[in-house]
Amino acid sequence: MEEVASVLKRHLMVSNAVKTRCSEICNQLASEPQSIRIINDIVMIRKEICSRSIEIEMLMEKYDDLRLENQCLVEERIYEQATKDAKQGEKLDTFFDTLPKLQV
Repeated sequence: MEEVASVLKRHLMVSNAVKTRCSEICNQLASEPQSIRIINDIVMIRKEICSRSIEIEMLMEKYDDLRLENQCLVEERIYEQATKDAKQGEKLDTFFDTLPKLQV
């Protein structure tokens, strides 16, 4: 019974560490130049949409493309970082509260 409790406790600690790490990765990605450029373009296009009614369809297509580009970038980077972190599984299991910084 102690073994089961130990395994469950370890799983919970790793699970919390992974959640924390995902938040850290997302916060770091949001401040990268490529992400900032994409978000700035989205905001600019949104302002254009609000200020005129002509060519709305083309602007919305560009807007949607930028949103998709940003989402793909974020998902790719999270997957890459999670894979790197998983390869360091022992560190993640043992030192879950001192996770390494995002490696870009």
